[in-house]
Amino acid sequence: MESIAYISAVLGYLAGKECTGHGPSIIAKVVLQLHRFNGMLHELERLNAAVGVTWNFEKDPVFLGACEEVKKLSPLGLFAELHFNATTPAGYPGSRLRLELPGTSWDAGDPMYFTAGKTAG
Repeated sequence: MESIAYISAVLGYLAGKECTGHGPSIIAKVVLQLHRFNGMLHELERLNAAVGVTWNFEKDPVFLGACEEVKKLSPLGLFAELHFNATTPAGYPGSRLRLELPGTSWDAGDPMYFTAGKTAG
């Protein structure tokens, strides 16, 4: 299970020499916010399922906010894609968000998953 510390370390490593000045702070803030958004999306999914409501995550302000947060990584040379997990992947409890980094070891074949609950692992 990825922790936010691990995800931050991967992003910092990939940013390399672009990650100077405020770069580490930007990465830490974005990753923490994505973790929080994941928790909110997990709870929204749970509540909507409990009352039998069909939920359109693509138009949900929480998901749209998470997508905006990812854009803050691009000045560091990090072009990440954020995707919604319609079902929780095995081994990643409460994961509603996954971060893919095209052209890296963390692309669609092996993305990083945010999980609900812990902020560090």
